[in-house]
Amino acid sequence: MLLVANLLVGNAIGTEGFEITLLGPRISFLGAAIIAVCGATVSAKINGPEVPMWCSVLVKPGSELSIGEVTEGARAYLAVRGGLPDIATYLGSKSTTPALGWGGYQGRTLRSGDYLLLEPLSPVQYQKFEPNQIHGLSIPKISDYRTVSALSGPYFSNDILTSDGRNHLFTSELQVSFNSSRGGIRLDGSPPKWSRTSGGEGGSHPSNIMGFGYPLGGISFTGDSGVVFPVDCPAQSGFACTHTVARGELWKLGQWRVSELEDAPKADFEVQITAEANDDGILYKSKSDEKDMIPLVIRQAGVNAVLFELGTQSFDVIYRARVQRIADAIRQSPPTGFLKHHTAENNSVLINFNPQIIDKASVAKRLLELNAKLPSWRSPKIPSRIIHLPVLFHAQECRDAVDRYMTLQRPHAAYLPDNVDFLRRSNGLKTKSDVLRSFVETPHLVNAYNPSRTYTPTGALGIGGNTCSIYPNDSPGGYMLWGMTLPNCTWDNFGKKPGFSREKPWLFEPFDQIAFHAVSRQEYDDAVRWYKAGMYQIRIETAEFDMSAYNALVEGTPGEVVRLCRVQQECTVGELRRDAHLYEQWLHEKSLMVEDKKPSQSLQMIQGAARNSIVKVVMLNAVDPNYTVVTATMISRG
Repeated sequence: MLLVANLLVGNAIGTEGFEITLLGPRISFLGAAIIAVCGATVSAKINGPEVPMWCSVLVKPGSELSIGEVTEGARAYLAVRGGLPDIATYLGSKSTTPALGWGGYQGRTLRSGDYLLLEPLSPVQYQKFEPNQIHGLSIPKISDYRTVSALSGPYFSNDILTSDGRNHLFTSELQVSFNSSRGGIRLDGSPPKWSRTSGGEGGSHPSNIMGFGYPLGGISFTGDSGVVFPVDCPAQSGFACTHTVARGELWKLGQWRVSELEDAPKADFEVQITAEANDDGILYKSKSDEKDMIPLVIRQAGVNAVLFELGTQSFDVIYRARVQRIADAIRQSPPTGFLKHHTAENNSVLINFNPQIIDKASVAKRLLELNAKLPSWRSPKIPSRIIHLPVLFHAQECRDAVDRYMTLQRPHAAYLPDNVDFLRRSNGLKTKSDVLRSFVETPHLVNAYNPSRTYTPTGALGIGGNTCSIYPNDSPGGYMLWGMTLPNCTWDNFGKKPGFSREKPWLFEPFDQIAFHAVSRQEYDDAVRWYKAGMYQIRIETAEFDMSAYNALVEGTPGEVVRLCRVQQECTVGELRRDAHLYEQWLHEKSLMVEDKKPSQSLQMIQGAARNSIVKVVMLNAVDPNYTVVTATMISRG
């Protein structure tokens, strides 16, 4: 939509503009400008009279542009000729990521009183202005935004979903949840039918997958709840992604809005499978009878990405090293049509490419050739670092996030109200202190949230399946929370803190090793204050990751590994049985909470621009005794 608006005003594709969500602003123009408004249906006025959408308009100096409430869709886009030249680029872009405080105008949404410099119009541009306009069928039908086309993959297969489960997206009614944001559009509806009872090493829920790179527009299931990944989605996680929205349909995700109370719009998926892939989206799969061959699958991940995966959903450092080598090789010398940046995670790497230059079949062929040329990775020593971070075990911040989850999402589960005790029980440990020690001593097989949390605090430490995580910012999440470390320690926007730089604002590199040391509440709070002030020195040691030593350890302790896995499986079976019972209890309680859609005639309904979750209502006496003032405290988008 912004692309069209830019073309109308004469800007290059990719020029920055304004995104308007649900309710538009009033903008005073101190100088002349050429603008265009496209996207969701809104009323745009200049000094009172309405001006058309999908058309370039000349704004005279001293005029005020007023954009009203969105009546169809969710987001409109405003382009201004020349863009916003005073806005600096960050990571090569002027776009804003509000959740992370990156880019755009001070890393945030615009506020009343903000002043933005525009590119001045020349006298010729002003005096000889002629409007450009799109007519009729050339204008995208905003009313069509509820149905999107998608491609199968990366994980749309019978070993994960039953036949009925595979048809779930095409036959079920899914509503956009109020717990949606630019990072994830959550969908309320019936869960799919899984063909397995757990996710193996990815986690004990059947939706769990070993962590992998998420494609933009991926349609995933976090537990039994659906979610679609829009522009500010996470780069990786561990939930099955069954489909990926087609590239030409991504604009529709920006028009989805929370379902209204009465005539709720449905987010229906009409999946379109390309002729290049099978129904399961698999582009290549190694034959099972090939000797000494690492199991390999190349999966479709939308129009412009594929997932290159080694193994059979069982973590292996050898596979991890190999996919990292492939990602590094592509970054250092990208084959024609390949992009430079990819997401290597566990046993897989998400490869991005330009479909206008190279097709998926050619990408798969090139990856197979690259993989065949790689040497064995069973013996080398990989450059590494040991990074020491403080950890506050079982922190109050984690418990507060769990309480919020129980209040707003799901009150009953085997992992509630105490994630740490759930970890203890799932791994057959005696005390909670054993949980802290076990993070460096034993493997874990644990559950993930179902549904996943809409909120996790910055700096939280989580574990899901074989993967631990540091949450870099306030965000959704599904891993069990067990502690807190330095908030924002993964990234420094300006690269000024010790250990960071302007050219490298991130801390961690592949195969770095993290060593946590337990601290008290006071020690943790002091460390956080010093870190935020830019005066905390993270201790980093140069080291090597010795693959030979790792392989010797694995091959020398098979009995101990089998014993630990058996204990975990036995403990987890009981927890899963308990959680299944609590899940059914929660669903039953939800079914009893039916809204009365016909309020009393004595009440006046006030409709907001967005649906929210009301967590507190306060009634106050008004000056006029015939009226009562009601105020509601609401939480929106988790």
